[in-house]
Amino acid sequence: MYNPANQQLVVVLYDGIANAVFQSLVLAPLLERLAVERDLEITLVSFETQLLPAHKILQAIPAHDKLHVVILKRLPFIGKSSLWLSALKLQRLLKVIPVHEIVARGPLAGWVAARSITMAKKSCPIKLVVQARGLCAEEYRYVYLRQKGKLLPRFLHRMMYHALEWVEKSVYGPKNTYTDLTIEAVSPALTTYLIEHFKADPAKIVLATHDLPKKIEQEKVMEWRKNTRKRLGISADAYVYCYSGSYKLWQCAQETVDFFAEQYHKDSKSFLLVLSQDKQPFLDAIAKHNIPAASYCVMTVAPQHLMEHLAAADVGLLFREKDIINWVSRPTKMLEYQALGIKIIHNGT
Repeated sequence: MYNPANQQLVVVLYDGIANAVFQSLVLAPLLERLAVERDLEITLVSFETQLLPAHKILQAIPAHDKLHVVILKRLPFIGKSSLWLSALKLQRLLKVIPVHEIVARGPLAGWVAARSITMAKKSCPIKLVVQARGLCAEEYRYVYLRQKGKLLPRFLHRMMYHALEWVEKSVYGPKNTYTDLTIEAVSPALTTYLIEHFKADPAKIVLATHDLPKKIEQEKVMEWRKNTRKRLGISADAYVYCYSGSYKLWQCAQETVDFFAEQYHKDSKSFLLVLSQDKQPFLDAIAKHNIPAASYCVMTVAPQHLMEHLAAADVGLLFREKDIINWVSRPTKMLEYQALGIKIIHNGT
């Protein structure tokens, strides 16, 4: 049951609760808000390609009396037509639950939210915040259109690229006539891009700060460092390089392993700590180099234990290719390294 005395926030996701950053960048800030804002109540609406059983939801989202979770099925994105069904589902939901503000993560969720508010015709005005986390069309282009391939698949990928760009223009640009709209960008560079490329209204853009990791006291960092190194069998005098993230094309995972291999062959006290869901690809990449098993550790850790494992490192590795998707981003790992006071080695991108 909803408490009519509370402020009602609806958060709309289109990338699912299984997304790698859900725990740290979506759920954690929401739980923190609930802890601070006593009169706040949140409904998390996640559009999933497959409906999730209750136990899967509870594994990802702890039970909370002021956090309600609604899972709605969505179609795979194939253009504007595939978003209308989601908008209709959200509209029906908005008609039966109280809502004062909607936060939509990304342009797809933003498009669905804007249309559903209009269709629901709520008597009270609803504030809409669209979180611009990156550039979805350019990210798609980076993965599927950088290399030449067969004509038909390339044509279909090009159509998908333009469909995603159309959604971004519809949400961020003048076509979005929703009056109480705020666009939350993750970096000044992304703000500039939205204004120049999509003709976004500068007065509607704010810089996101609510999900920035808080700086951790060095005493706590040193305690984590000592305990984690002891638990993982890492020597106290080892110089630990850490990579945290996925084995994805745009994250330069292979280049990161190659860089460490160079450092190891210069100094045998070097140690590589990899924290990733993609364990096997990293093990395969490391196996290409003559590095003994005692000089690296590849492991998966729960999000709530990530920072204490990162604290074992002397250096965080953050390599990216020269591309617009990297120039406008705000890498989560950079923020985590900085919160711990860890030195960052990067390649200027």
